[in-house]
Amino acid sequence: MTEEEATLIKAAAHGINSKIRTFRADYPHQDDVDIALMTCLDIMTEYLRYKSDHEQEARKALTSLESLEQKMEQALKTDS
Repeated sequence: MTEEEATLIKAAAHGINSKIRTFRADYPHQDDVDIALMTCLDIMTEYLRYKSDHEQEARKALTSLESLEQKMEQALKTDS
């Protein structure tokens, strides 16, 4: 395991523990399995939202690059 991987795992564990503590404080009568499932659901929801946002940004960037490419091609044709 690389140092970078170890750092990521430690950060992930810290984030998971933080969410578990939050859910335990908010739902003190829930059992550990429910808390774990709520934590998993919350993390996956955050991940999917993050992924969707970044995919949208990537599509915007690609569209901008394609537009720029078309403009460059037009400029090269007019210069010829």
